[in-house]
Amino acid sequence: NYLASPMAGSGNGHNLVSTLLSKEEKDLVFSIIGDGNEIKAAGVVDVLTFHSYADDTDWSEFITGVVCFVKDNNKKSYYIRLIGLGQKRSLLFEQEIYNHFIYKQYTPTLHSFAGDVSEKLSTFCHSSA
Repeated sequence: NYLASPMAGSGNGHNLVSTLLSKEEKDLVFSIIGDGNEIKAAGVVDVLTFHSYADDTDWSEFITGVVCFVKDNNKKSYYIRLIGLGQKRSLLFEQEIYNHFIYKQYTPTLHSFAGDVSEKLSTFCHSSA
C-alpha cells in the first residue's frame, strides 16, 4: 500500500507511516518528526519542483523521501513534511497547510500543491503486494 498504515508500537495509534519502509527508516521518520506531533498519513515519494524563469520553465527532481502529513501540536497547525532517506537523513522540506491551501490529486499516485516558493508535484510509490 503506497498510503499509510498503522505503525506497530506507536503507542497512540495516531502515528502512521508507509508499509514500504524498514523499521530503521520508520524510526528515523519518527525521530525527525519529533515528540508531540502526530503523523496522520505518510508515503514514499519523488517530489518535483516547478521552476519558471524568464526564458524557460522546467520540472526538476527535488528529492526522493518520505512525505508526512503532520499535526504539529507545538505549533498548533498541520504540515506537509518531507524526510530524506539515505545520505540526506533530515527534514528537507516543510509546507504549512493554511486556509485556502490548494492540493490537487490527478491520479491515486500523482498529487500537486503550491509551495511558498514554487509548485510541487509528488509521485507516490506503491508496493505490488
